[in-house]
Amino acid sequence: MQLNNPEDADTQAIPAVSSAVPALEIPVVQDRTAQAGMAGQAASVTKRSHKGLIATLIVLGVLVLLAVAAFLMGNFYFANRAPLGTSFAGQSVAGKSEAELTELVTSKVDDTKFVLGTAEGKSTEATYKDLGVTADVKETVASLLNARGDNAFAKVNPFGGTSVALAAKTDTATMQSYLDSTLVDEGSQVVLPTIAYNKVTKSFLTTPGKDGHAVTADSVEKAVATSLTSQTSASAPVKATVKLVSETTPITAAAAQTAADAANKRLLHTYSVTNGSSKTYTIPAAEVATWIKASPDIKTGAITVSYDTAAIKNYMETTLPDKLKQDKVDQENLVTPSGQKLLVKTAGADGVEVKDVSSAVTEVTSALEKGTDVTAKVTTAVTKHTTKNVKVPDDYDKANGSKWVKVNLSTETVTAYKGTTVVKTFNMASGKYTADGSRVSDNGTFYVYLKYATQTMRGADYVTPGVQWVSYYNGGEGFHGAPWNTYNISRGYASSHGCINMNVSDAKWIYDWAVIGTKVEVVGSTSASPVRVSGASATTTKSNTSKTAKVTASSSK
Repeated sequence: MQLNNPEDADTQAIPAVSSAVPALEIPVVQDRTAQAGMAGQAASVTKRSHKGLIATLIVLGVLVLLAVAAFLMGNFYFANRAPLGTSFAGQSVAGKSEAELTELVTSKVDDTKFVLGTAEGKSTEATYKDLGVTADVKETVASLLNARGDNAFAKVNPFGGTSVALAAKTDTATMQSYLDSTLVDEGSQVVLPTIAYNKVTKSFLTTPGKDGHAVTADSVEKAVATSLTSQTSASAPVKATVKLVSETTPITAAAAQTAADAANKRLLHTYSVTNGSSKTYTIPAAEVATWIKASPDIKTGAITVSYDTAAIKNYMETTLPDKLKQDKVDQENLVTPSGQKLLVKTAGADGVEVKDVSSAVTEVTSALEKGTDVTAKVTTAVTKHTTKNVKVPDDYDKANGSKWVKVNLSTETVTAYKGTTVVKTFNMASGKYTADGSRVSDNGTFYVYLKYATQTMRGADYVTPGVQWVSYYNGGEGFHGAPWNTYNISRGYASSHGCINMNVSDAKWIYDWAVIGTKVEVVGSTSASPVRVSGASATTTKSNTSKTAKVTASSSK
């Protein structure tokens, strides 16, 4: 077909196409429209699906966060409380604090009662303590707090449950003793032999036992065991019936004597404690006896000897600090003007204070168990003492100066001075003149260092008891009263073993006047004859140079 006008062509093209291919064009247009519609619907569905999923995830996330928060808060809350599902004595204790649990457990211990009786009609009401049951409240509370262990999930798990029993120990000997004493007539009871310390004999003695009737404790032991694990309240008493049986004493007299012998052997030993310095304290045997415990064991038929460590510790803590305390004392030495030490005026001592007795307790307890002597040492704090020297007075060259004594062997006189001032002069008899000079008194400068109001003097060839007013100045040489030698004192005849013999009253005057540290100067020469007898020959003298070998005050001249 020919087209002359493009506009006409355009106008005519549509009808032509429409009429020419009606079956082809229309379906194509319809398919695209449908596809577009389907695509729009699919997009809309996809958008709606994503929003729903996101909402679901958000809800789940919130729930997880809430669960985690609840878990963490639950664990925080139950950190120091009984966990969920925990029960004690028939009641739930979940969430209870340590203080609340302690009160609950203590109440269980205090409120539990046992009604016990015999077929013969005797009965008694007993507590745990009566029956020798020692409940451990602290351990029970700890078990309640840790009923689910360390599992964090278990602590907050409300499902399942844990029942906690009362922690306790039972002393069957105490139980048996209680049952026998309350359910058996006094005159019919089995009596166990015992040992005890006797203050008169200062030893452990035995008391014999006696056969009789006893209670069989099996039913009571079962009742106690049931009560400890019971999950019922303590309001209703626990009942049990016991039987009476004839029984010989389970411990023989020989077993009791064996225990007494073992205890007495311990009293033969010495248990001492030292402060490590100058003080040592020996513990009295009577005190040691109080530490020795005798426990009957009806199962073995023996009396066991043991030692009370708590009593030992208590005694040492209260006694030793005072017994072993040492005050600090500074030492003071008396010295000559030149610094030569004359004597110790005041002996020095370190200060010692007891700080701890634990090691001593251990040592003494060990010695008791082994049966050996011991000198244990306490832990102390030591303060060191100081030492100072004090010079004797030395102003001897002025009137009324320092005290000193002049011994003149040539005139056989003793003169007391204060500086240059003469105070008093006395007659004397010095050491006897001998060819070898062994008995003559020494020349030299000395100082009074030791005094005795009375003393027994001893030498190689003499023993003289009751010598009065002794003032030593040179080893074993000194002033003293010599009532047996008054004749030679009056004549001035050297006749002693080296000491200065004086009349008793004169010796006392020197003793009182010449204090420790007083200077003594010995001058002159010893005469072989009396120096105060008219016309007597006094031409022979012995020079009295100071001898190197000095005798001690305990071997006086």
